[in-house]
Amino acid sequence: MKVLHGKSFKDLTTFKIGGVIENLYYPTTTEEVATLLCSDNTFHIIGAGSKILASEGSFENVLCTRLLNKTHFEGTQLRVEAGAYAPSVSVECMKRGLSGVEFLIDIPATIGGAVIMNAGFMGHEMSGVCVSVEYVTLEGEIKETTDIQWSRRWCSLQGAGVVTAVTLNLTKKDSVKIKKQMKEYHKIRVSRQPQNVASAGGIFINHAVLPWVLEEVPYLRCGDAEIVEGCPNFIVNHDRATFEEVMHLINLIEEHAQGIGISMKLEVKIIEEKRSEV
Repeated sequence: MKVLHGKSFKDLTTFKIGGVIENLYYPTTTEEVATLLCSDNTFHIIGAGSKILASEGSFENVLCTRLLNKTHFEGTQLRVEAGAYAPSVSVECMKRGLSGVEFLIDIPATIGGAVIMNAGFMGHEMSGVCVSVEYVTLEGEIKETTDIQWSRRWCSLQGAGVVTAVTLNLTKKDSVKIKKQMKEYHKIRVSRQPQNVASAGGIFINHAVLPWVLEEVPYLRCGDAEIVEGCPNFIVNHDRATFEEVMHLINLIEEHAQGIGISMKLEVKIIEEKRSEV
């Protein structure tokens, strides 16, 4: 198991915001994950670092799944470890003429994160291809389940532990046609979302209401954090945005949404350091 000290969430997340991590663990097997959780079940869990907004304090223990990245193909079924990068898995499936995960091509997540968040695009979601999940409970027990409930950007394994591997059911299709579909998805995403800027991706699950909410919001920028006017579900870090600046904008949106009778649902995961009780 690889262990690093003194790394920062700034270097590990797509938002480029966050404090120092005292102990950053990179397990390479499910058994190592179980050993860690048996000793301490208060780990913060990260994968590719998208959908995370971390505060700027000090964090004691963080578990990163990125070294759990093996894949095994058998016919049209794929067994893939949770730390595998979702776009890379999408490309590998395309090369093998396997369809079902084209929509993952531009989602900067691990497969485990994609399952936990039920990632999706253009009407396709992980719930449509995922048939079973291996995970380690917070008590360190290794389990496999096919009994998973799904909804938009949610699955019933959230909070249950650490996903370590998933099984996906795919279908045979011509690689050229798969690649064409992936290019179309890429073109759509580039036209709709800000590119080459630090962000966590979409902030809210029910983002369709944001154009109406933003009519009530008096400003879109706080320091180096800014709500993207043409894509209001994105908050970008222009360079030195802080946790507090981003949270100010999130709270601003939530407050004005409540003012017109709308309750916003967060998609991004907010991670804060433990504070000593006084």
